[in-house]
Amino acid sequence: MTEILKTAVVTTVQFGAVFQREDSLADEVKLTLKLNGRAVVTYVCSPCMRTELVYGYLYTEGLIKPWKQQVLIQEADGVVNAVVHETGLLPAPEPVSSDYCVTTELVLNRMAEFASAGNVFSKTGATHSAAISTQESLQCLAEDVSRSAAFEKALGCGYLKRIDASRSFVVVSSRVHSVFIRKAATAGFPIIAAVSAPTAKAAADAERLGICLCGFVRGERMNVYSNRWRLGL
Repeated sequence: MTEILKTAVVTTVQFGAVFQREDSLADEVKLTLKLNGRAVVTYVCSPCMRTELVYGYLYTEGLIKPWKQQVLIQEADGVVNAVVHETGLLPAPEPVSSDYCVTTELVLNRMAEFASAGNVFSKTGATHSAAISTQESLQCLAEDVSRSAAFEKALGCGYLKRIDASRSFVVVSSRVHSVFIRKAATAGFPIIAAVSAPTAKAAADAERLGICLCGFVRGERMNVYSNRWRLGL
């Protein structure tokens, strides 16, 4: 956490009183990811979990196969170069073939656990979170000032831990756009649960790609936008 947080003296106005205090702020860095020497994406993100971010990007773009490829990571001056053999064109995602189903109770319980796990957010209010839920537990929590980086870091952690995506689901604190759906399908996750709403394209793509998309998962309620059979509905 110390790598993510910075401290600053802020002036607070509260109930007519003015006072100074020390506060925690989320740090950010600019990070360019290269693939075999060619720049592919630039992030403004939190400075932690860079290895997970590299694996998460490559995994969710279909550029590495689960547990079958090692990546040589070279880092210098805000640039991370991933050396990967036998990469090809970015594939179009196929529908998720897993028959994985869960209960609505499991999704609601995991989201409640997830909502209370964001230590950096509780200190700064400035980060997004993502994690992977297996049948047994919540794993691979990632917090980042970038929602995309948080998502990729969590899934990259799952890759490194060899978590079976086909028997797991993703939870996120942000809205869900179509890129998340494409990346989840490429990695093979059959369910996404979010605190906030999806876009219309995300909901349509999730239906087409076999993903159960849940939004506004808060307390005892949720909206299910696609493939509700995965929740027994």
